[in-house]
Amino acid sequence: MRVRIEHRPAFHVTGLRARVSPMSGTIPALWQAFVPRLDEIRPVNEPGVSYGVMADFDPVAGQLDYMAAVSTPPEAAAPAGMLGWALPGGHFAVFSTCLADLGDAFGHIFGAWRAQVGEALLRAPYWERYGLDFSPDQPRSPVEIWMPVNEAFAQAAAQASDGRL
Repeated sequence: MRVRIEHRPAFHVTGLRARVSPMSGTIPALWQAFVPRLDEIRPVNEPGVSYGVMADFDPVAGQLDYMAAVSTPPEAAAPAGMLGWALPGGHFAVFSTCLADLGDAFGHIFGAWRAQVGEALLRAPYWERYGLDFSPDQPRSPVEIWMPVNEAFAQAAAQASDGRL
């Protein structure tokens, strides 16, 4: 799996948020509720791009916060039943995968990769980014996973620059 390091400034998203079990049917159901309401969210910073934002994993309950969202200005009013979420900026390891392999990608990230990078992986929100070329009915459709990492790791990875962190 290819990975690169990116720096991203803080940004804001608006969408539907729920407490879910990872890789459960609750997440697709959240997207099914969110997508028909996309036109209610104005303005949007990145038209045609959406985010699956995750945070606060509880290993005992096996749940985390998940938001199906789009990027909006911080001052944008959230439509009824939706919330805004300010996401911190920083350095990120960005994994490129596809929709069909999303579960395997997270398995790798939270298994072998996390064991390899240790404390470099920060406890902060992380997200799936569904770009302009994403199509939910195409299993090979591209998805990026943005994982927050510390500055020392980002600098070391930039010097290595072989795309295999």
